[in-house]
Amino acid sequence: MKSNFKRAAGKKTRQSSATLSAFQPFAPCLTMNIQQLSTNIDQKLNALEQQLGRLQAQLPGAGDNREQLLNDMAALEQIKTKLQKSRNIMWEAHQLQTNSDQKRLQQKRWLGLGLCVVSGLGLVLLIVWMLSQ
Repeated sequence: MKSNFKRAAGKKTRQSSATLSAFQPFAPCLTMNIQQLSTNIDQKLNALEQQLGRLQAQLPGAGDNREQLLNDMAALEQIKTKLQKSRNIMWEAHQLQTNSDQKRLQQKRWLGLGLCVVSGLGLVLLIVWMLSQ
């Protein structure tokens, strides 16, 4: 299994994806970041484009194999479309997750501020009560 190294206060801490995989079925996918996944899909799309280009170049002189080449080209086009849809869905999910994380962080900030205000009011009331006795 692939290990993930993180920097924490200048030190390396090791987090094994093997331990994560027991709890999360897609742990290896989680170790890759969104940019790496997008780059991998782009590379696969480029390879498909090249393969389609080679098949199109073979098409004029195909003769009996013409129908097979057309079937292969159609299959590659379907794969290309699915990869593009996967990449778009992945980015949309990432954006939704980012927005959700920001909303949660903002809620925590408001909660923290509210607790500070309540604590301050409690302190003021305690001081007033102590001085009045």
